[in-house]
Amino acid sequence: MAAMVLEEEDAELVFYPLFKEFRNHWNFTSIGEASEAVNAFVHSEYGLMPGQVIFTSHVVCSLVLAVAWWPWGNGEKVSMRVGLIPVESKLKNEFARQCLSRWLKITPTEI
Repeated sequence: MAAMVLEEEDAELVFYPLFKEFRNHWNFTSIGEASEAVNAFVHSEYGLMPGQVIFTSHVVCSLVLAVAWWPWGNGEKVSMRVGLIPVESKLKNEFARQCLSRWLKITPTEI
């Protein structure tokens, strides 16, 4: 996942469009209702704490676009991670990494 840190005032401007544009969003209490692929990814990579949110798209080309929203404990910053989750076991994480790097125009070592 590609990561960035947002200051509190910028985070507010980003959060609400995410909430509006992503039909699916999961928090600490609702992650169990997510698809198997999303649920497995969240639990294997991060887990969810109260206040954290994962936004997910519909499946496209066997990938799900995901945005992880992690507010910092002091409330002054938010870490936002953008990534692609493979939903088929035959797809490798490397495929998702290559797609993300092309989409964001960053080199895979920066992901």
